[in-house]
Amino acid sequence: MAKFPTYPVILDNCAALSIADLKKFGLLSEGVIKRHSVSITGRNERTDVLITANLDKLQVVFTYQANGKTWHNSFNLFSQRSNIGNGLIYYFFCNRSYQRCRKLYFVGGLFLSRHALRNVAYYEQTLSSFTRNLKHCGWGYEREVDKLLKELKTVRKRYAGKPTKRFLYIVQRLESLHKREQLGWANFAAKYPL
Repeated sequence: MAKFPTYPVILDNCAALSIADLKKFGLLSEGVIKRHSVSITGRNERTDVLITANLDKLQVVFTYQANGKTWHNSFNLFSQRSNIGNGLIYYFFCNRSYQRCRKLYFVGGLFLSRHALRNVAYYEQTLSSFTRNLKHCGWGYEREVDKLLKELKTVRKRYAGKPTKRFLYIVQRLESLHKREQLGWANFAAKYPL
């Protein structure tokens, strides 16, 4: 009889909610209970979530439908002063792992931190050493290049007659990726001769 496969759940494919998402939705303002409805999508799952945030109690409640049931998942928020002292950094407090985290993954109908999940991995962790070496030599940069080119269309190129720091970073990164790709294949051919 064949062995039951033990493939890990790939976290990159799972739907997720992060503190940055809550900030983007405007839910992290004090004194007011705010609500926002959002549809989150992963490769395997899609669900509509009603997020209720109450910063006075430092609590966030996710209300959603999964596996034929309505769930009310409550998470405490933990705030910490930033290292430069001008503001607060918020964290979720996971009910399963009892650790703080900035991102919750939607796996099996529950929102959990990656520390509470077993048999999970990021996509990069599942690659073989040969494939990782290929990536360092220029293979697989298309995704990053596409992302940078997409951002280049929306980023502000100049401010007060000078190029912005973000614009300069994107241009330099694209140039370095191009050089790395050209040099990478020569190094790869030397390391793995045919």
